[in-house]
Amino acid sequence: MNLNDKDIANIMLNQHKHEAATLTNFILECSNEQMRRDAQNALMQVFNHQKQIFDIMNQRGWYKIQPADPQQLSRAQQEISNIQQDMMQM
Repeated sequence: MNLNDKDIANIMLNQHKHEAATLTNFILECSNEQMRRDAQNALMQVFNHQKQIFDIMNQRGWYKIQPADPQQLSRAQQEISNIQQDMMQM
């Protein structure tokens, strides 16, 4: 099996998505504060690496995205704001 750069980048992107999900679950279930902080730091690194891979794929046309229309974007921002407000009230 011959893998090209696009295949490798796609595998790496999917692996980072899986790592992010796994670390998120670990953080949510972790009771040891040091381990939780370490996992949070690792998660931030995964997020940063995932963004770098995504940017490369997007620049090369390997991961096409459709820009959201302004109304969709505004709705999503409002939903996030509502979630943040709800979280602060807990």
